Amino acid sequence: NYDPVTGRQSIHFTRIPLWWAAVIANGLSELVNLAALGFAPATLVAPLGCLSVVFNAFTAVFWLREPFFKRDLLGLALISAGVSCIVMGQVGSPAPPITVPYLREVVASSSFYLYLASLAAFLALLVLWAQPRFARRFAWVYLAESAVFGSATTAAARAFASLCGPPLTGDWANATSREGWPFFWGSEI
Repeated sequence: NYDPVTGRQSIHFTRIPLWWAAVIANGLSELVNLAALGFAPATLVAPLGCLSVVFNAFTAVFWLREPFFKRDLLGLALISAGVSCIVMGQVGSPAPPITVPYLREVVASSSFYLYLASLAAFLALLVLWAQPRFARRFAWVYLAESAVFGSATTAAARAFASLCGPPLTGDWANATSREGWPFFWGSEI
């Protein structure tokens, strides 16, 4: 999208129809992912989401003409093998229903607050210690920060999707009931 001679941007990216198609497709993908979290445990849905890395790699090679190396193939094979192991391990295991009473019990437990405190501590470590030292040279710092947020948002999305009514498994009354609305709207935010 840059002029190879001058280096200036030839057209703003928001004027490219393909960019808008990608934004819409990304939004639809997240809605489908949210629906999947309403039907299946996050320990199954999240690893399947890792397959997007595999598909993105092939899209980048065939559509964007980016180079593909032998190490890329090894990485994609390891991702696929890892996802297969996790999915096969989930076959037949029951998914506990996420209901308002269950969420009330979780939020009242000390392990919930320990989990939140550990996420906050790890994120602070990444931002205050790792970022100044390593972020200019290595992308893993930002990937780790994204993973920390991702674990929290996946858990919240699983709770929200489980509380949503048809076509999902919950009940729409959770959005307005005195007991359900804090969990419904809290997990949605």
